[in-house]
This record gives sequence, structure tokens and C-alpha cells, in this order.
Amino acid sequence: MKLLRGKILRGCNVHHHASVFSQRVDLGRFAGRRSGEAGAEFAARFIHRFALTGRTAEFHADLNRPRGAPFAETLLEAVVAVEQAFARAMGRLDTVDFATIVPRRGSKREVELVWTCHSGSVSRTAARVALAGLLELTPARLASSRVRPRGSFDALLKKMEQRARRRRWSGAMATAALAAKQRGVPYESLAGQYLRLGEGALQRVVAASTAGAALERMFPAGTSAHVPTALILGDRGTTSSAGDLDALLRETGRTVGLATRKATMIAGKPVDPTSVGRGGGARFLLGSPQLEMLVCAAVPARVVERGLRLDHATATAILDPRPDAGGGAYRRAIDVVVAATTGPIVACADNPHAGRLVAAVGPRRVVLLASGRGKRAVRDHLAAGGLAVVSAGTGPGASLELRSASETIASVGFPGGRRMRQAMFTIALAFGLGLTGVEIARAFEGAAMPRV
Repeated sequence: MKLLRGKILRGCNVHHHASVFSQRVDLGRFAGRRSGEAGAEFAARFIHRFALTGRTAEFHADLNRPRGAPFAETLLEAVVAVEQAFARAMGRLDTVDFATIVPRRGSKREVELVWTCHSGSVSRTAARVALAGLLELTPARLASSRVRPRGSFDALLKKMEQRARRRRWSGAMATAALAAKQRGVPYESLAGQYLRLGEGALQRVVAASTAGAALERMFPAGTSAHVPTALILGDRGTTSSAGDLDALLRETGRTVGLATRKATMIAGKPVDPTSVGRGGGARFLLGSPQLEMLVCAAVPARVVERGLRLDHATATAILDPRPDAGGGAYRRAIDVVVAATTGPIVACADNPHAGRLVAAVGPRRVVLLASGRGKRAVRDHLAAGGLAVVSAGTGPGASLELRSASETIASVGFPGGRRMRQAMFTIALAFGLGLTGVEIARAFEGAAMPRV
């Protein structure tokens, strides 16, 4: 058994709604085998070593049966135990609340262990320590000495705990962070005993000792600590679509952040790339106290491979797939962004996944764009209580209208042209972020966006 490639998937991802670590493992001789083959005393020694607390009742039951538990699950439980030991040594009160095993397609020996992650380097070390501890408990006939990790389990664990204590939180910090997590309020520990609560212009910096009481006062029940965020998913056209929406939102006087693969900007000005760091442009912008709204672009394959890098989106646009693109990554990325989105999801009526979107979240949360072959689908969608952006009239008096079944919410003059579909996305996303019909119409006329 040996560890292969490990990586962190940040934000909502194909496995979970929050960041996880994915560790590939070659089970080697352990593939298809169970812990009972390691001897009658293995279960008791494993439980004692990893101080298991009953996180998974089914695993405990399997472990104590004569055949034991599958070795892949045994390693995952060991990893979670080591992660939680690090958290305790650091003084944190939160736990690993998600862990699973994903089989590797086409391989009987390889699996992916996936679990909630706070730090990629910590999770990578936890996997190494857990594997060392597991292999030490197994007889030589099962575990080849050639793949045993360097260092004993006790030495590796001690080194890991010493590292954790150098970053130890106070009791007040741990309690405040747990309270924020339970309330769904984004938080970050700062120098000293301070926490940053909330995002962008909504954020507050408070002393950890007062954070519990301050949470309710700053973010009463029913209010959000997240700034309105628009996400644009696609293989092409995301940068220009994001730029158009950024221009429209700034026309309303709001301070807007823009994060694409090409640039990170705030209030229309580029951010120095060296300031952004490895967390990505969107995460950097969410830490800015100026930020009132955020616009992000995402590529499906990147979302599947590395995660969305965001836990939350207010409104999402799903651009049409390329005709020559494989559908696997596109479909899986759609599932991720739908899970992350709390408000409207926008797609063209002739998008092959439009029907699946409506079925997943209901017609009231989907805005369809009427163009080409999708006009009949839009009529049915409006009748079912959904929203749509449609073109009305021709020539100089033509317009784009955001409609519900019973009313026209916004009307914007637009004589047509090849950018019409992109303008439709802009109108729908602006509404999804909370702009009124009047604001959209005024901003659209004033924003410096291409019209033809």
C-alpha cells in the first residue's frame, strides 16, 4: 500500500460542498482484502492507536467482526483520526464532517480517499502519518517492507502535533470559529486573537473573545454574510460575459470585483498578480472591505479538477457547451455550480442541459433565454412559473425583456446583433444579484458594453 498523488479541491467541488483533500492510494497487496487477515488483535490495537471515537458506527461494527473491515476504509478512518488529532493539538473544536472512498475507474488496486480539508499540507501529512501507523500494525506477510514509510508512527505524529501547537488557537478563538461555522458565516483567523467575519464590505473584524456575542448582532438570523456573487461557467465566452456584467454593475455605483483566468480587478482596476496569492482571484477579492459584488468566470474542466474555489454563488450563468467538447466535465461542473448556487440559474432554452436544470431546482429558480429553437420551451417555462429573457420587436425599437408569467420585469433597448445572447445573460444575472428592473434598464443604457 502506498500513497500516490494528493491534491486539494477548493470550495464546492464534485465530492462535497466545501474544500476537500483527495488522496490517491495504490492498495497493492491490500486490494480486496479485509483487516481480519491482520490477526485477531488488529481491531483492538487499531482502535487504541487511532483513538477512534465512533465517527462511523458501521465501520466499527465491521472492524470488530471476524472478517474485519476493508483495508481502504481502515486507512480512511486512520487519516480522519490523525486530522482530528491535529485539530485538537491546534485547539480547534471543529471535526472532519465528510469522508468517503471513490474507486478509480478501470483499476482494482487504486482508490481515492476524500475528506474535509482545512490545509492541503496538513492533510497530505495526515495521510502519510496514518499510513505509517496502519502498516506498523499489519504483519510482514501483508505489508512489504519496501513500501513502509520513513519514520515510525509515533515520531511522525509527534512532529505533526508539535507543528500544530505552534499555530495553536485560544479557547475563545476556537469557540468563535465554531460558532461562525455553525451559523454559515465565512471566517478567517487573523494575527493575534482576531477573527474576520463575513465577506467583502459585509465583513467585520472582532476580538475572538467577543465574537460569539457579536455574531448575532452583526448577522441576525435571516441576513447574509456573503456578498452577492455571480458565476459564469463555460468553455468559451466567459471572460467577455463577465466583463459585460462587471461594466453594468459598476454603472450602478457599486464596487465590483472581477475574477477571470486572465485578470483580477476591483472597481475596474487591475490587482497586482503578486497580491492575489495561491487562493485565487475570487478568494482574494472576497477579503477586500471595499467589495460589494463579485463576478467570477469558471471553466468546467478546471472546476472538476480543482474545485470551484467558492463555497457560494448567488446567481449562475451556464453558457452553451462547445459542439466539439466532451460532455463529462461539463455535466459534472454543472452539478457543482448548481449545488453552490442559492439563487437563479441562467441558461439558453436550447442548451441540452436546460431541462435537467429545471428538474433539479424547479422552474422558479431558472431563467431561460429565448433564442433560436428554444422559443417554444420558453413559453412552457413561463407558464410553469419560471422567468425568461426574450427579444421583442424589430429594428431600432427592438428590446430585450425579462419576463415572468404575468409581468415584464425589465425592458432594455437592444436592436440585435451577434452579442444579443450575451446581453440576455447580463440582464438575467443582474436581476439574480438583486438589481431591480429600473436599475437594469438605466445601467444598461449607460454601461460601456458592445451592442453589435
